[in-house]
Amino acid sequence: MHTVDDQTTRIISIVAKSLEVEPGEIAETDRLIEDHDADSLALIGVLAALEQEFRVTIAQDQLSRMTDVRGIRAVLADAAGW
Repeated sequence: MHTVDDQTTRIISIVAKSLEVEPGEIAETDRLIEDHDADSLALIGVLAALEQEFRVTIAQDQLSRMTDVRGIRAVLADAAGW
């Protein structure tokens, strides 16, 4: 089982790769669309990478909750039953 810090680090790494920025440029509270110019295609890429990394299935209607790293972690928690 991974710690919250490890999960957050993995999430930030995935988000950074999808948005083509360095992981250090992403804070947990950064808004992906407003602060990092993420578009819907980038967010779908994040969702797909999260599904692969964490071996879960996430419904696309959850994209609206994935506004920042905390929101992504909440979606993953629901999907994985954490």
